[in-house]
Parts: sequence; C-alpha cells; structure tokens
Amino acid sequence: MGNKASQLDSNQIEIILSPDELRRSKNAFFVFDQAGLGEIEIGQIARMMQGLGHTLSYTEIRSMIEKAKIKRTFTLNQWLQMQARRKIEMQFKEKVVDAYKDFERCGSSKMSLTDVRETVASLEGDLSPARAEEILRESVKDEPVSPRFNEFIKVVVGK
Repeated sequence: MGNKASQLDSNQIEIILSPDELRRSKNAFFVFDQAGLGEIEIGQIARMMQGLGHTLSYTEIRSMIEKAKIKRTFTLNQWLQMQARRKIEMQFKEKVVDAYKDFERCGSSKMSLTDVRETVASLEGDLSPARAEEILRESVKDEPVSPRFNEFIKVVVGK
C-alpha cells in the first residue's frame, strides 16, 4: 500500500480494528514478546497470524513485512498497523469480488464501479493502472473468472 497505510496512528488503528481484534492482536504480540523487550523477530509473524486464526502463504507474509518496512524486528505499533492494513486489504478484496460478481450478473451497462475506483484510489494513493489491475487480479484469484474479467478491469481501471 502507499504511505497512507504505513502512517496509521493509534486512533486510526482503533477505528479500523474492532475492540476484540485490537485486544487479540495485542495479546498475540505479548505472547511472543516473552522477554518484554517490546520487539519481536519477523520470523514469528506466521505463528502470530496462526494464533489469530489466519494461515498466510510465504508471499503474503513477505508482503506484510515489506509494506510495514520492517527489517529484523517489529514493535507493537508496527504489528497493529500490519493488522489494520491487512483488514483494509481483505475488506477491499471482498468489495472487488462482490463488484465483479455484480458485473457478471448485471452487465457493465447497468452498473457503476465509481465506488470501487474511489476505494482503490483511497487505499493506494497515486494508483497506476498497472497497480490497480494487479490488485483486481489478486482480489479474484480464487474466483471463477470469465472472459469478461478483462472488460471488468477496463471499467474499474479506466483503461
């Protein structure tokens, strides 16, 4: 994501994460910060995510680390930002999949994807058409995709 997501403050995090998600994320951090140093090795992220009920691929974990711009260790604040960014991305992907399903069901002439475009722009800042297409393709990777998917991308990205 762009700089917006990497600069979430504690108030924004508390708005994005529910009180239960915030509590569980903090607890996961403190379980792995057994020495009480306030930092955890990045190698623990997969186990922490599993503790929260999420199984992530190596690629997804690398992406989280890169977006958080962490090298070897991360703090509680960085962990909470990773959780908030992940939630935003998951919600966005759900919206894209829903929009694609609507597009397939209704046809492009009967629906507006302005909201999807605005969501993409707000999440990514200066979004290039190539990055928007990458996000869209990633968002529906587990969905059956028809030949009209390229038409959907053109509508959303504005190509």
